[in-house]
Amino acid sequence: MVNRPCAFTVPVLAFLAGCGGDAGVGNTPPPVSYAAYAAQDAALRSAHSSLPYTDPASLPGIGSASYSGVMVLEAGTPSGPLGLSGGFDLTADFAASTISGQAGSFADDNNIAWSGSLSLTNGKIDRLANPATEYTLTADLAGTLSGGGNSLTIAAALSGDFLGAGHDAVQGVISGTATGASGSDYLFGDFIAEK
Repeated sequence: MVNRPCAFTVPVLAFLAGCGGDAGVGNTPPPVSYAAYAAQDAALRSAHSSLPYTDPASLPGIGSASYSGVMVLEAGTPSGPLGLSGGFDLTADFAASTISGQAGSFADDNNIAWSGSLSLTNGKIDRLANPATEYTLTADLAGTLSGGGNSLTIAAALSGDFLGAGHDAVQGVISGTATGASGSDYLFGDFIAEK
């Protein structure tokens, strides 16, 4: 059993905007702005966050489903919190009870593009989970992101649930570490995506 933490949301990052990051070299504007990701995240939450958790026992035994949305992260850095938002894709393989996915095209809270991507590995669907107290989806999240003259290596755990009777969306939380030139610091965040 797990104690479910409150979901980390974009409004918190909006408050922190400008507090972190490095305005050094490599300040390329992102293809999707930090503000655009915030708007997409808010729209997805408005559409899906009030849905009940999907009973994992009701998930299909065959086939798969693909979800697209937003991943929102906050990384500790020597200069303060750094907000990062990116596109997120997740695939649920119901026959194998696994998940896979990737996040990329990140923008930071100074609206600087970050290259690289984060991949899901060891992704599992727990069909016996009680979504009131346990997460249905778990995976490792790892990769390296570079932007603003900095590089962060991410090592984290992703946990979440399906939403709605038709497993219409997925949402959850992320926690781990972000390691840069000055050492390791905290990383936390969340994600939401829809079919």
